[in-house]
Amino acid sequence: MKKLFITLFTLLSTLSFAQSRECVKIKSSKNSEGQSINLVFVGSAFGSQLNQFEATVRRHWRAIERFTPFSPQINTMNVWIVKASSPTDGFCASSSPIERLITCDITKAKALADRCTSQTNREIIVIHNSDQHGGSGGEISVSTNSPYAPATIVHEIGHTLFKLADEYTRSDAGGRGPNCGGQFRQCSGWQDLIDAGLATCESGCRNNSKFTSSPSIMRDLNETSFGHMNQRNICCIFKQKTGEYPRFCQTYQNIGAGLDSYCGAGGSIPSNPSNPSDPNESVRRFFSRLRNVGQNLNERLNESLNNNQTSGGN
Repeated sequence: MKKLFITLFTLLSTLSFAQSRECVKIKSSKNSEGQSINLVFVGSAFGSQLNQFEATVRRHWRAIERFTPFSPQINTMNVWIVKASSPTDGFCASSSPIERLITCDITKAKALADRCTSQTNREIIVIHNSDQHGGSGGEISVSTNSPYAPATIVHEIGHTLFKLADEYTRSDAGGRGPNCGGQFRQCSGWQDLIDAGLATCESGCRNNSKFTSSPSIMRDLNETSFGHMNQRNICCIFKQKTGEYPRFCQTYQNIGAGLDSYCGAGGSIPSNPSNPSDPNESVRRFFSRLRNVGQNLNERLNESLNNNQTSGGN
């Protein structure tokens, strides 16, 4: 029995040591993993060049920390680097016909991330060993070694973690989020921020067909901020995942009806955020739709009458 215990202890110690060598933690949360935002960097096509991969991630992270939601003052976030070998040719590739769209095998990315944490409350960022500019968002975030990589990572995490849409106007812009207001609501979701001088209202998003605020890295990778409109939405995500707001969210506590009212009791971003200070908006929206329905019925009725008159004249 004693021999079995020693064998098990040795095996567990070996596994723990192997994990400590593979998992490099570069930022620690004051909370448990279940009450934290957990970012896990994994490498593609680095092969056994693990020190190069770690150096690349650390360089990227120093640039990422300049963005408010990732600043050193954030104390509810863990960041790991998984230093585990991957195939030399990697598990990511460019997608035709959009060369900058780089996608990866999600199953392989998850398997690597599992070596550090299997928390469901995690975000995986793949760094593909290429100097090509590109990346993607979705279930995981993807970037490369290019000079634009830190901005690309921040933008893609904006999709995967913070649930924000693209704000640029190209036809390939994707995603739906509270940062792109529709033709009817326009900028009503952040009118209180506009009134406070913290946001703008301008056309943007896919095909310039919606409304957004600027400046924002969700629109331009040269920007150095998410912008106040997006940062307030990000506050909701922090509350949802960690149970608390970061310090930078204090800016929005006295805007409109306050953060708790905006985010909701669960801390989730409203799928169609409205102006918290305007309780009559839903009523106006109902009657506006009713008018549209009436106009459409009237047009169809006139068209039908005209067709009948034309037929009778023949």
